[in-house]
Amino acid sequence: MRLLLHTMATPELGPSGALALAQELELDGIDLICQSGYRCAIAPDASLDVARALRDEADRRGLVIGALTPYEKRFNS
Repeated sequence: MRLLLHTMATPELGPSGALALAQELELDGIDLICQSGYRCAIAPDASLDVARALRDEADRRGLVIGALTPYEKRFNS
């Protein structure tokens, strides 16, 4: 079992900051939100280069991005 930091708990950070915090807390990685307009998320339309760079940073830190969590708010739109 992995212990992950969910990025909903870190709205003031970006994904890199969440990775740094997870490392500081000696967790295994992060559960990354996938949503537009949320600071500590990866945008659904992020390029592969952006996604790979984030994965590479996690690898360098010895962490994982264990899950991508989509959040949709426009159900009635």
